[in-house]
Amino acid sequence: HRTAYLAYDYLSRIILWSSTHEALKLSLKSLEHYSQHPDKLENEIAILTNVGVNYALYGDTANAFKTLHKIVALSAEENTESAKRRIPRFCTSLYLALKNYPEALRYAKQVHEPRTSKKYEGTKFQLATCYLYCDSLEQAKQVLQSLLPGKTVKDRYAIYWELRDIARRQGDYKLASEYADSTIAAYNQLYISTMSTKDAYYHDVIEKERRNEQ
Repeated sequence: HRTAYLAYDYLSRIILWSSTHEALKLSLKSLEHYSQHPDKLENEIAILTNVGVNYALYGDTANAFKTLHKIVALSAEENTESAKRRIPRFCTSLYLALKNYPEALRYAKQVHEPRTSKKYEGTKFQLATCYLYCDSLEQAKQVLQSLLPGKTVKDRYAIYWELRDIARRQGDYKLASEYADSTIAAYNQLYISTMSTKDAYYHDVIEKERRNEQ
């Protein structure tokens, strides 16, 4: 069951922006499997975070905020520094999904206070995205360039995509074209990797559920 909830959670994240309805169904399926065999509180919060963002992207604002309230309550139970930081990180994701960019930027800045910036480098891309949508292009560019070359192909694709957009909006079309080439190269790698991962996870989940039913 742990493998199942992790698989559903992972799959929903892969298709988060491309198929919102399917991603929401998979994230809820992950939560259902987790509820049957709960383990660490931090895992429950991670799954709920994904569910909340999926609700927001799907346009179900009421359930998105209900999920936020659950995360706040669970984080209060944990009562650690990490738990406290989890709230602004989730709120950043939530308000980005709701396209309330000033509010998303406000929370993203809370995550990246000087004393926590190193610990939460993984969420820097969100900060850059917030700057970009709030038309603070130079700040966005600075953050994105600090993330190159990216830890994964997915990171690299997302970084070059936003750098391309910034260059285009600043009128530097030669640089925008170079970033576009890098974006396409990363996308091709990402597509191959994603399809292989999806096939492997679907096969694994189906096989495990088939064995459980026997």
